[in-house]
Amino acid sequence: DLGPRLIEATERLKSPVTQAEPTKDITTFQNLRFSSQQVAEQLLPDFYCEHITLAMNRERRKQALVKLLHLIRQDIDRERKSKNGLENLSKAIKQTPNFGSEDS
Repeated sequence: DLGPRLIEATERLKSPVTQAEPTKDITTFQNLRFSSQQVAEQLLPDFYCEHITLAMNRERRKQALVKLLHLIRQDIDRERKSKNGLENLSKAIKQTPNFGSEDS
């Protein structure tokens, strides 16, 4: 039962494996990676409920905007906590130079 399935899978993989060019793939990946680092791109979200001209029930729009506001507040709170944590870590490292080493 397993033998024929294994042979079939091996036969299906033979062609893609022989056509693979790892060196070329790595070079392409590196070129894409280096070229994308130079172009800074900022993606801004676009929410349907924000567009007043688009058709949407008033109550449904209000609920969607409230949910969106809640998500934004959560993001702000998370970032604030992260910033405070990093500031506290920075203070701890400055006050205790051997903080985090094996001796502490």
